Amino acid sequence: MLISTEGSKPDAILNYARALQNNSKYSEAKEQYIKYAESNPAVSTVQKNLWLQSCDSAVKWMQNPKNVTINNEKGLNSLQSDWGAVKYLNGIVYTSDRTNKISETAAAASRPFLKFDGATKVPDTRTYGWTGNDYLRLYERQERDSLKLFPLNPGTKYHIGNASFSNDAKKVFFSITQIPAQIIRKKGEPATINIELYSSEMDSNGNWGEAKSFRYNNANAYSVGDPYLSNDGNTLYFVSNMPGGSGGTDIYKCERNPDGTWGDAQNQSQLNTPGNERSPAQNAMGEFSFSSDGFPGMGGLDIFTLESNGKVTNLGYPLNSPQDDFAFYKSSKTDGFLSSNRPGGLGSDDIYSFIEAKMLAFMLTGKVYDK
Repeated sequence: MLISTEGSKPDAILNYARALQNNSKYSEAKEQYIKYAESNPAVSTVQKNLWLQSCDSAVKWMQNPKNVTINNEKGLNSLQSDWGAVKYLNGIVYTSDRTNKISETAAAASRPFLKFDGATKVPDTRTYGWTGNDYLRLYERQERDSLKLFPLNPGTKYHIGNASFSNDAKKVFFSITQIPAQIIRKKGEPATINIELYSSEMDSNGNWGEAKSFRYNNANAYSVGDPYLSNDGNTLYFVSNMPGGSGGTDIYKCERNPDGTWGDAQNQSQLNTPGNERSPAQNAMGEFSFSSDGFPGMGGLDIFTLESNGKVTNLGYPLNSPQDDFAFYKSSKTDGFLSSNRPGGLGSDDIYSFIEAKMLAFMLTGKVYDK
């Protein structure tokens, strides 16, 4: 099908280019990106080259796929959004806005912030207005047990997002949205309530304690989310659009002080771009991964690793797709989970497992004769 963009507004051309890229039509996408750049003097040469390089790289990656097996985890996924799977004890904890038949609360999310008039009423606690689904909740599945709500006491009726656990599984960091005690908004504009980070510790009876607010929370001004606690428990990574960043959401880290408090937020400038960075994580092998739409990629968010020499490397296809790929969690040297809204899923975002093929080494012995 041919679509003419003659006379189209620049933003329409850009949206069309992105749609083509998200559908693996990279040659056509390049044409529209060039057209958009020519029609909009504000587009820098760097940005234009990023779009074109992304399209060229995607073609190369798809022609040379990595030896990785990707499987949709249908036992975890629903018709709604399911993402952010991490290992917990002998099972898995993840985030979903599925229709919740377990609790009395019903509501949803693809935009994790809340927006409302801020004066006459607050958002419905049963249904998330942006999507009509349930609000995001944390779910748990242990081995052969059925799926159940993760038993936190977050103190909110709104979103409860992705989690990161300490190595001993007795401390958890997670993101929420809630109505602050004082709502700050510009006159005549809706109030936007941003994401906050909270933590909870397990008591001696095996119950999760009261949720504690992270020092950088400021729900009226910016979001703080996507927590990741390092293996030794002394470094907390997160993403935020707080002032002073590179643009969009940036990756930050804080170091734990001797008294247990968290130090200053350090912007990880080597990872951050004018775009959006998400899902920082570091596996047991010391490999650091994150998602971004600001480096050359296949489309949407791509998954990257930070090499020991400081180089940022795209994980290629099929770990990445022309859609959003994020929440990369590697539980061993060869397998783990990622989340994606790539075609063929059950719902919006789905959880996928992956297994990387092991490299086989052979030692050959024999004699070589020269004829």
